[in-house]
Amino acid sequence: MELINTSRLIKNYQISFRKDILDNLHYSKPPKIAVLVSNEYEGLSRNGGIGTYYTALSKKMKEAGWTIILLYCQSEEKFHGKSKIPALDYIFSTGEIFDSLILQPSQLSILNWIKEQDSATWQSLSCFFYIQSIAQAFKGLPIYIEFHDIHGFGYHTFHAKQVGILPANCLTAITIHGCFEWVFEAGDATMTGEDWFWRSCFREQQSYERADLTFFPSNYLRSKVESYGWNNANAIHMPYFIPFASG
Repeated sequence: MELINTSRLIKNYQISFRKDILDNLHYSKPPKIAVLVSNEYEGLSRNGGIGTYYTALSKKMKEAGWTIILLYCQSEEKFHGKSKIPALDYIFSTGEIFDSLILQPSQLSILNWIKEQDSATWQSLSCFFYIQSIAQAFKGLPIYIEFHDIHGFGYHTFHAKQVGILPANCLTAITIHGCFEWVFEAGDATMTGEDWFWRSCFREQQSYERADLTFFPSNYLRSKVESYGWNNANAIHMPYFIPFASG
């Protein structure tokens, strides 16, 4: 029986930034990386509380010496990693993934197929491929990765960390802002009758329960997700929405 060629198998799933982007990332020689994943950020979107939160968090972490990468979801804008926002060192959108990353044929095939099936799952996979590339680019450096809960964009990333695909130097986190089950509770039949809605609810709960760190800003939010059956055993109360600024 032919033995499995492990090195060839790994190579078939390797993923990385394109060389010009990778050179730019390495140029600053960052000591520690924070990847903030959001579809809202002040100055880039018409945002609500999520955008306000990530803007404040990026400023605090920047002051504490972190190199900040914003992974901007649900956007087709092309940043090529460049940022004009002082608190952000680099910006990438999920919509420019094919321009930023060197993807294997299997990964391209998955992304092209899922984009037509479920846009939120596409966002989750795109985020994971970006984060894989960041982990590959900064081997051994502390990498903090935070998502918000809505849409479950962190689902594939949290699962990958749990099963050991992402290395131990990557610390994953999620902060809860709300969830689609509230829509169900409000009785909005226009959304709750859709398959994508229930897939999003599943991703949201799984993300919340699988992250290394889970933050909730109010006890009311915590009680709501507990009423939906979510596991809150490891959740940390963070009333001012700012997890940590150093470390």
